Amino acid sequence: MPSDRGSAILQVLNRFDEEFAAILEENRREALPDQEREPV
Repeated sequence: MPSDRGSAILQVLNRFDEEFAAILEENRREALPDQEREPV
């Protein structure tokens, strides 16, 4: 039972990470024109 619960939690976290990364990427794209910076 605990190992099943652990893998279920990992699956949820993985899905959350993918969604969160997509949201961050979207926010970054929207913010880029406002923050024009010199390439490093």
